[in-house]
Amino acid sequence: MARMKKICCCLIVAAMFAVVYPFSLSRAQDNSVIDIEAQGILAGVDAFFSYPAGLIKGRMYHVYADGSSFSISVTGFIGKDDSVFKFSSSSRGEQLRVLYSLGGEEMWIYNALVRRSIHGQGRKRYDRILFTNLAYNDLSGASFQTNFNARIIGDDVVRGEKVRVLELVPILRGGEYSALTMYVASKSGIPVRIEYLGRNRRVCRFLSINKTITRNGRVIPVRFDFLNPGEQTETILRFYRFDDSVHFRDDLFSTENFWKY
Repeated sequence: MARMKKICCCLIVAAMFAVVYPFSLSRAQDNSVIDIEAQGILAGVDAFFSYPAGLIKGRMYHVYADGSSFSISVTGFIGKDDSVFKFSSSSRGEQLRVLYSLGGEEMWIYNALVRRSIHGQGRKRYDRILFTNLAYNDLSGASFQTNFNARIIGDDVVRGEKVRVLELVPILRGGEYSALTMYVASKSGIPVRIEYLGRNRRVCRFLSINKTITRNGRVIPVRFDFLNPGEQTETILRFYRFDDSVHFRDDLFSTENFWKY
């Protein structure tokens, strides 16, 4: 009899819990489903941002609030899991090289003007490239899916196109951004805009993908517009040449040699 009373009490408590907290239980289940869907969207975004192997060439244009500007030539040497980017100008020649290895998770920066390389760790990854609105991490190709927890927070329309809106929170805290808001086209799965929220939770930077091309059966982004609303500056990065017939020496992607060739 005592055992039967104990079982009945447990069933009554369980029923009361279900009545009082049905929405909490449902919400937890829904979040689990939404997270899985968001991570699937990020997998497609990662594929979209991966560079085609070979040689790529482009140019950055940085525009100040008063209309003055400067430009920088960009050359990318893209391997399977590693890449090297070279930055130069007509007035100063080569200024900077950056080695990205292990899928963009590791970074080495070589300053050609002082002939010194440093390991790009921690917040150094978010430093600006040659006083533009691009950060070193922007060209790394590091996986969003690996580095962020994502959830879908709604739907919207950007430039007349329906998009899913994702909130991305860094898995490792202490970086430059507290979160990202990503707008991904519902039909194509292509990201059209990213808002970067600083540590104060305010938008400190925008990225718009304003042009793509189709090459060898895949869609490749070729124009990126980075806007800094606080400074009212804009940096436009355009890629205009892709050559997959070029092959590189294996030691190009080593920390000892990436700055030599």
